[in-house]
Amino acid sequence: MLGKNLFLKTLLIGLLALSSFNWPNHAFATTGVWTSIGLVGKTIHALAIDPHSPTILYAGSPGYGVFRTTNNGISWDEINTGFRMINMYFYALTIDPRSSNTIYASTADGVYKTVNSGNSWNKIFNPTTVARLAIDPQNSNNLYAGTWGDGVYRSIDGGGKWTKISTGLADPWISELVIDSQTPSTLYAGTQGGMYKSTNNGEQWTKINTGLAELRVDALVIDSHDPSILYLGAGAEGSWYDGYVYISTDGGENWRKVSTGLNGDLIYTLALDPYTPSIIYAGTFSGVYKSTNGGGSWNAMNAGLTPPMIPVLVVNPITPSNLYAGTQHDGGVFAIQQPPPTLSSNYSDGAPGSYFAFSGIDFPMGRQAIIKINGITLGMVPIDVDGNFSFLLNTDQADEGHYIVTSTVNPSASTMFVLDSREKTRPQEGSGPIFNVPSGIAYKGIVHLPLVRNRFPVR
Repeated sequence: MLGKNLFLKTLLIGLLALSSFNWPNHAFATTGVWTSIGLVGKTIHALAIDPHSPTILYAGSPGYGVFRTTNNGISWDEINTGFRMINMYFYALTIDPRSSNTIYASTADGVYKTVNSGNSWNKIFNPTTVARLAIDPQNSNNLYAGTWGDGVYRSIDGGGKWTKISTGLADPWISELVIDSQTPSTLYAGTQGGMYKSTNNGEQWTKINTGLAELRVDALVIDSHDPSILYLGAGAEGSWYDGYVYISTDGGENWRKVSTGLNGDLIYTLALDPYTPSIIYAGTFSGVYKSTNGGGSWNAMNAGLTPPMIPVLVVNPITPSNLYAGTQHDGGVFAIQQPPPTLSSNYSDGAPGSYFAFSGIDFPMGRQAIIKINGITLGMVPIDVDGNFSFLLNTDQADEGHYIVTSTVNPSASTMFVLDSREKTRPQEGSGPIFNVPSGIAYKGIVHLPLVRNRFPVR
């Protein structure tokens, strides 16, 4: 049994490493509760997280400038060299997806750029206030700047020269600007008078407001997996208290309201889970709300969050159950580590011919979980309205060895079992569909639970 015990010990070490990945213990002592991670005394309107090293965050604060942490908020450094002034609004910080040392700051004084992670900044766009900047994910030299009062501009050389591209854009007050990551010639602009779309790199814009009862666009996100799906936060002109979320599933041609549970709060920001885009977060006038069913319903998640007014949210790109919030009224930056989905089995070992019962908890409700064993797809299991599911594995045909079971809904929710002829046969118990484990797929020797999405050990 020594080999199996060593295998289980190795797996336990891997699980402990995964559970603490990127999260210092001092800041996240209580799962499910927001914790302050610094910059108290400063209002935070802009946040960005390094997509390759998510312990690195950048925060923009009016009157104080830009700050950087390289250790998840244990300490922050002021990085303002090159800014003409810091007593201005920082509307957004945008990281180049291909080179995370390159960052753009959208400010009331135009656009600033750094190529050394914020150590120094250079102004690259002068004319007016820039609220949002979009980067072509396939060619980082292609930039789009949404201005406050002067429409949209484009640069094809990384910000060296800019050209105004606002034909058909009747409203020049750009509050949001996003780009289709799969077809980057398609852009969407949210304005004070509704939504606009371009399919030719911004050369021509068309109004797309069908279904929108409120036309002031305050937040906008696009699903990178299915870019025909967009969500926006909208409010009525002249009202700063009533806000709603809308969804489009046809590239903005039609919109419908999905705001049950939001209580009419003004929507400042929206963020999507990068792996499971049916999970959406809304930063509002009274806190953070979460939907796990594509906006069908929303629930508040504000434990520990003070003050509750949230101008900006960002999701950890590697551990998307972890979230950061910038707050108004000098509250600084908060973070939360949510309970991740879990997958567990009733037994960790058995003889060939055993049955194993599995349970999934806290998964995105209303979806199908694709079940895999050692990288081989067995089938799909429906997730119920509470985010749970169950199934059984029959090992009549399986070989002795090690087996890792996971779901494509959340790759970190993995579990394992061992088949060994010296163990006893486990009887059938539990509920859900039964899948048969095929022969010829067992792992031999010591293996690790997968820590990287969709990557499995080599047989």
